[in-house]
Amino acid sequence: YLYAEKLRFKLVPAEPYTVKLPASESKQDPVLGTVEVYSGNFTIPMQVNTQQDDVKLEVAYQGCSREGFCYPPSKEYFD
Repeated sequence: YLYAEKLRFKLVPAEPYTVKLPASESKQDPVLGTVEVYSGNFTIPMQVNTQQDDVKLEVAYQGCSREGFCYPPSKEYFD
């Protein structure tokens, strides 16, 4: 699962955008207490308002496995 509060978006170069995050679910974390998470597959609609041809999307996230192993914060980049 992914922590909802750790999910971040950034456009390079900076451009205006809107995202509509899906509803998250509450999970009891043994260390953090009650947290909002996303699990399984989900879609995040994003609208980018730009005239630029070469905009990259950076997505930052952090999550844990169902077995309790937590991953370090990560970033993925999309053209």
